[in-house]
Amino acid sequence: MKTAEKQEKKRFFINAKEKRDYEQAMNDGKISEKQLNFKEDEDEELGPVDPSKKVKEAAKAKARLDEIKAKRAEKEAIKAESKKSPEQKLKEKEEKAEKEKEEEIAKAKEDRPDNAAPVKKEKVPEPKVEAPPIPPTESDLPPELAGALAQKKKASLAQHRQRVEESDSDSDSDSSDSDDE
Repeated sequence: MKTAEKQEKKRFFINAKEKRDYEQAMNDGKISEKQLNFKEDEDEELGPVDPSKKVKEAAKAKARLDEIKAKRAEKEAIKAESKKSPEQKLKEKEEKAEKEKEEEIAKAKEDRPDNAAPVKKEKVPEPKVEAPPIPPTESDLPPELAGALAQKKKASLAQHRQRVEESDSDSDSDSSDSDDE
C-alpha cells in the first residue's frame, strides 16, 4: 500500500475518520516532513509524530549504555584486582575493616530513642487544698453587726428546738396509737 501511495503521491485511508484525523494533524504540524513528502521508511507508521515515543526510546538507549559501562567498569575492576600483590590486597582488606568499624561506631553514637539518655520526669507538686473559711464570730464583727449576729443565732437555735420538740411529740403520739391496738 505504501508503494502505491508513494507512486501516486496520495494517501489512502480506510475510513473518513482516519482521513480527518490525519488532515487535522497535518494542519497542526504534527506530521513529519518525511511523511508529507512520501519519503518515510517502509516500517514507519503514518500519522502524528508521538514526541513521548522519542523520549522513551532515548531513555532506553541511555539505560543500555549505562548498563554496558557498568559491566565494563566491573570487568576492569576485576582485572585490576587480579594484578594487585597479596600485600596490597591485605592492606586494602584491613582498611576496609577499619572503615566499617568507624561507621559502626558512628552509627552507635547517633541519637536514637533506644540509646538516648533517660528523660528525668519532673514531679508535679500536688495542689494545696485550702480549708473552708471559718464563719465570723461575734468578736470578728464590729459592734453594730455583732448584735444582729447574736439575734440570728438565738432565732435559729429557737427554731431548731421547736422542730425537735415537734418531732418528739409526733413520735410519742405514734407510739401511743400502736399500744391501743
